[in-house]
Amino acid sequence: MNIGAHRAKAIDAALGMTKTGKEQVGVCFELVENGERITWFGYFTDGTFERTIESLRYLGWTGTDLMDFRQGLPAGCDKEVEIVVDEEDDQNGNPRLKVRWVNGGGGVAVRDVLDETAARSFSARMKAKVAALQAAKGEKPAARKPTPTQAQGRAVVGAMKNAAGEPIAQDDIPF
Repeated sequence: MNIGAHRAKAIDAALGMTKTGKEQVGVCFELVENGERITWFGYFTDGTFERTIESLRYLGWTGTDLMDFRQGLPAGCDKEVEIVVDEEDDQNGNPRLKVRWVNGGGGVAVRDVLDETAARSFSARMKAKVAALQAAKGEKPAARKPTPTQAQGRAVVGAMKNAAGEPIAQDDIPF
């Protein structure tokens, strides 16, 4: 197994206790790409509780009772997720692989998706900066593809004919 992000599915789970007496949930994941397995441990301290529950939600868990994980994976926890595998030293200083994060499996994960108004405003603010960067690198701006509506309009214009039945060129249209 390599360090990095991997698509995975949960295959088993259990509630447990750490050596220091803190409750935890362990979830065994199987990598989609090759079937390798690795276990993630979620903790319930004040600093980790919210992220642990969020990770369980990504699996598909919708409940409120953690007893659901006491002896196995609850029904519905079959969603494909992305796990981030990293390396850390164990108690003896030996490197070992660890699941650092469990992330949602659908699309790009951002904290807050911009609504259309905010996205347009942001895009407008950045447009000149992007053009300046392109110009500084000697790049030509990419030709914009027409939207489906624009493309349909061009097709209609190209099919238009004057009174004599001759095709009308786009440059001859007075609007």
